[in-house]
Amino acid sequence: MAQDQLAIIGPNVKDTSPYCKDTLQIHVLKNNHCNEKPFLHYSKRFQTEMKEKQENHVKIEDIEANIFQEFLRYVYTNTVNDLNTHAEELYAAADKYDLPKLKSICIDELSRSLNSENAIHMFLFSDENNVTILKDRTMEFIKKHMNLIFQTEGYKSLCQSPKAYFIQEIFQATFDYLNALIYS
Repeated sequence: MAQDQLAIIGPNVKDTSPYCKDTLQIHVLKNNHCNEKPFLHYSKRFQTEMKEKQENHVKIEDIEANIFQEFLRYVYTNTVNDLNTHAEELYAAADKYDLPKLKSICIDELSRSLNSENAIHMFLFSDENNVTILKDRTMEFIKKHMNLIFQTEGYKSLCQSPKAYFIQEIFQATFDYLNALIYS
């Protein structure tokens, strides 16, 4: 590997890497111009005497290999393949590595994909990840499609979860409010 390259090691793909088994090894340029500047703060690891500089690799263990490949594709090319299937995972990576543009792209995709079957999941995802704009969009969707959402497996599962009382109370209050508007 050239001195100006960095091996980024990620999980879940077989490789004969000397670093560990079941990994994906990706070589990237250390001093490349990335699309989003916050990502560059990770290059500071190579300006000090940290392990990453000495071994010339960074090990990423909390992002699946295929997601990390798409993440890097975005960082270096400003494009993402199959965003519709990886938006949640890419959002988490973008949040971890502070890439606001990628986070926004993922939020827009998740908003576009909102439907009665995934609305409860999307509400919980946005709440757990503190994505206020997605949570607001999801709540608006739920209010407009409440009759369909109350019949979904997602809603039925939610009713049996530890968050059920709080969320069910909100939905019921919203439902009662809408009914009062309709029949007043």
